[in-house]
Amino acid sequence: MLDFPVKPMLLEKRSRPFDSREYLFEWKVDGIRLLMFYNNKVIRLQSRTGRDCTSAFFELSPEISAREAVLDGEVTVLTNGRPDFEAVMQRYLSSPTRLNKTSWKTPVSYVVWDILWNDGKSTMDLPLIVFGYSKKDGGILVGGDRIQGHAIGMSPDERTVLKELLDQYGKVEGQAVYLPLGIKGRVKFTTWTAKGNMRDCTWVSFET
Repeated sequence: MLDFPVKPMLLEKRSRPFDSREYLFEWKVDGIRLLMFYNNKVIRLQSRTGRDCTSAFFELSPEISAREAVLDGEVTVLTNGRPDFEAVMQRYLSSPTRLNKTSWKTPVSYVVWDILWNDGKSTMDLPLIVFGYSKKDGGILVGGDRIQGHAIGMSPDERTVLKELLDQYGKVEGQAVYLPLGIKGRVKFTTWTAKGNMRDCTWVSFET
């Protein structure tokens, strides 16, 4: 497990808004950035500056399949379905005595942005979008923040292109070889499974 506290990656300023296929853009939640250390259902929360904030948001108890994990995200209070910065700051700055009396009025939610650690292994060097090749079964690995499908049906010509890309840019992780963000493909599938995976996933083409 990563040692507490962790120094998080901070925001960087840009002179003007931009759009790029090399980046993913996410909704900005009005709240407080917190890192969550999860170890066998025991939770510890850290602020961006390294402060232990566990007691301020003691009701957070997420369902996590891993035995241990470190998450990076934002804690917020939802008022009429919208993030309420003033409400979450009141929780953050309240004394323990006041928290015990008023926390039920302003329950908090935790929005996860990233996974830094998962069951004994750092995930910080893994690609954000999972696209690559399975050495075990020859399937094309596709998905969002994790592998969600093994696509079949890639033509011989496209497999030649894939091999060239893997040889040049591929990063080996166990039985998989991943490609960097920016190299994308299109697939089709029949439906999502209950676990959020693609059923009957078939390769369509590379995206240019």
